[in-house]
Amino acid sequence: MNSKYKEKTRFGVLPGTISIKIREPGSALTHFLGLILLWIGAGPLIQRTVEHGSFLTSISMFVFIVSTTLLYAASTIYHSVVLDLKKTMIFRKIDHIMISVLIAGTYTPVCLTALKGKVGYILLAAIWTLAIGGIILKIFFVNCPKWLSSLIYLIMGWLCVFALKPIFKALPLTGFLWLLFGGISYTLGAVIYAFKLRAFNEKHIYFGSHEIFHVFIMIGTFCHYMLLFSTLSFY
Repeated sequence: MNSKYKEKTRFGVLPGTISIKIREPGSALTHFLGLILLWIGAGPLIQRTVEHGSFLTSISMFVFIVSTTLLYAASTIYHSVVLDLKKTMIFRKIDHIMISVLIAGTYTPVCLTALKGKVGYILLAAIWTLAIGGIILKIFFVNCPKWLSSLIYLIMGWLCVFALKPIFKALPLTGFLWLLFGGISYTLGAVIYAFKLRAFNEKHIYFGSHEIFHVFIMIGTFCHYMLLFSTLSFY
């Protein structure tokens, strides 16, 4: 391993015989895996929606797939590329921006298919307004405190509590549980992201708290994918 290169990056190169330089292998590979799994699942989701759902449902599923793809692709690229600081910061901004896009994109099918009507449209407008606010924040203050970023993401993620009763009525129990478990997983990920343990990361340099955060994000995405596939694709 190139020691000079290692000093400039958190992880350096991939362990073993692979010589390709990746800035943060654990973070890059986890979300690259998430991206591949998403693409594998996108086909069946689209097929089921086209066969059983409405046109509006198809549009909302497309928004979910695109927003999720953008997040996982941006994260994979950001944690992979080895560039100068200025260019790295550009990819960092894109990576953080896509978190807001993912959250709003996940809300979209719930608002347009399960809720519909006034409540759904108000919630949809609110979440995308917050997403735009989050995007603007990250454009100008990408290095804001992690606790602030996590707080914003948590507020966006749990905005649905204001429509909890109609959501519970609109979804079967299984669908509601998928929604809930996904939210809990994202929340755990946000907490881990906000309170990174330096001592833990020093002992687990290839799979530290950020990689664990990525895993919880993947679990949350899977839960919400199952909500869409098992329930909302029929609306």
